[in-house]
Amino acid sequence: RELGASLDPGAREVARDAGLSWQCAPGRVPPAASLIHEWRDEDNLWLRISRCRGGYHLAFTAGVSFLIDGRTLIWEAAPAGSPDTIRHLLLDQALPLALSGQGAWVLHGSAVLLDGRAVLFVGDSGQGKSTLAAWLAMQGHRVLADDCLRLDDRGGDIVLRPSYPGLRMWPDAAQHVFAGKLVDMTSVASYTRKLRVATPPGAPDSVPVGRLSALRKAAGARVAVHDTTAGSVVSLIRHTFRLDIERRSDLSYDFARAAHLVTRGVVRHLEVPRDLDRPRDVERVVIADVTMARDASGRRQRESEGGRCA
Repeated sequence: RELGASLDPGAREVARDAGLSWQCAPGRVPPAASLIHEWRDEDNLWLRISRCRGGYHLAFTAGVSFLIDGRTLIWEAAPAGSPDTIRHLLLDQALPLALSGQGAWVLHGSAVLLDGRAVLFVGDSGQGKSTLAAWLAMQGHRVLADDCLRLDDRGGDIVLRPSYPGLRMWPDAAQHVFAGKLVDMTSVASYTRKLRVATPPGAPDSVPVGRLSALRKAAGARVAVHDTTAGSVVSLIRHTFRLDIERRSDLSYDFARAAHLVTRGVVRHLEVPRDLDRPRDVERVVIADVTMARDASGRRQRESEGGRCA
């Protein structure tokens, strides 16, 4: 209960905006009934999602279980469950899944504020989403979110709803980026070596999306941007939180939204070297790409307005 009272205000705001609430209520999480999906980290079982009496049952092998009952998140943990672990699973896993269950569009990735627009980074585990966001933060750009990227469609414009400040990074990556800097770092969870790196709060309530970059590792040291391919929509679906993968209407909605982003020219592939020793090069390429996207969006808007006037 003390943990629930001390969770990030930004995360509470995201939940409140979606009409969600949470509470710790031992004994109120019913047993799983019908298995929907299993998440695995390589070959290791990590999460089971099942239907149950009252909603959906999330059973993490770290010893924390959740009931998603409509707009309420209820959790219980094993006696040995650490507050850091509960906090991480609640904010970075259960909350995005609960949001998706209410029809929200939630991607797994990182986001920073560049030139007044949100730049999103998605990719497989280990591609460097959080590390890239950390490098850009060191160049003076605000971190908007990590793990939970909630997107809204406002009259055809896609906006990001920032969640809460912080990055989750491997110790060697954090040391590489923040060497010699005084940065607050704490444990993410008992089952991982990752660290939670504090970043400044105070992000805007919503930020227009300037670019969504699907990361892939560069063969050499060059940073490069490439156009999307026919598989880009499927790639975005792979990085989308979805509570119930058997609800076809939700999956159709996910495909439609991903296709909307791709056809609007918002999505590009970004190749970054494994060793980001020259963050200014990355910053320069990303800013140039965001500027190009903004100019293209402006042209489309002027052409649309001109067509209406005609």
